[in-house]
Amino acid sequence: IINGKTGLSADFGDVEGLKSCLEKLLFDSKYSEKIAGNGKKHIIKNFSASRMADEYLELYKQIIKSDKGCV
Repeated sequence: IINGKTGLSADFGDVEGLKSCLEKLLFDSKYSEKIAGNGKKHIIKNFSASRMADEYLELYKQIIKSDKGCV
């Protein structure tokens, strides 16, 4: 979570902080929609199968380029 951008967080044991985060999300629908959208984009960009596949493809390309005919 990027606090305030992709989600909200409160310190462990901070009941008032947690309450404040929950109230912000419950009572400010525009803000909660923005946070949810940002969170979804962040997950897709950083943790999706598509991203992982792209990284593997780049890795394989690098391995093929550096291969000097070794078996």
